[in-house]
Amino acid sequence: MLGADVLGHFLDRTSELVPGPPSADVQAALERARKGDAAGILDVLPAVGQEEVRFVFLRGIGLLAKGQIAPASTQFRKVLELSSEFFPAAVYLGACYAATDEDRQAAGAWQTALVTESGHPVVYRLLADALLRVAEPEEALRVTEDALARWPEDDTFRRRLGLAYAMAGRRGEALTALTAYVEHHPQDAGAVFVTLRLLFDAFSADRAGSPPEERQRMIRYARSYVDARGPNQEIVARWLRYLEKDKAP
Repeated sequence: MLGADVLGHFLDRTSELVPGPPSADVQAALERARKGDAAGILDVLPAVGQEEVRFVFLRGIGLLAKGQIAPASTQFRKVLELSSEFFPAAVYLGACYAATDEDRQAAGAWQTALVTESGHPVVYRLLADALLRVAEPEEALRVTEDALARWPEDDTFRRRLGLAYAMAGRRGEALTALTAYVEHHPQDAGAVFVTLRLLFDAFSADRAGSPPEERQRMIRYARSYVDARGPNQEIVARWLRYLEKDKAP
């Protein structure tokens, strides 16, 4: 949220949404933020100041960069009180909620933000992930499919699509999305593990009907996962031993 690409986008939105030249304090804070020094915003903005959207929003960004989540949340809420349509504040308020594991509130903030803040994929990523964390896969699918229509080249949405399908119990669609993603991102241990779990469950249930190439693919994925020392490597190593020992008819 504080990286140059994402923060720069929302600083640009600030300029679009708030007319008129910024004050000297706000201009100095904007320059700090654009140079990658979000925490330095607090060095150039006074501790208290004018009740102006840009001023309050930037103070929130500075506080968030310092890890002061509750004060940052207060600033972003104040922005929305000053201007109910300044939805970049809702984006960052959602980040504050997520930082304290309040994922339903985070999802609500990001859904609200999409009213106007649909120009950057980050809001869709954040919202889809929050919906998955609160076990709302069908809603995550809707958000992710919308995002893929906008940014079809963004593989991260195929990952999220596959995870949402898996959580929704739609195994075939999950495997289609995840295997396409994993083939290009074998280092993504989380996606590899979910793909392996889906493949292994099906293999165990219908061993005789599984084609040899399916078993070889599982072995390849499992070796990749174990080599990468993923967090579930003990389980995957056990699957791998079973697969390598098993003799398909």
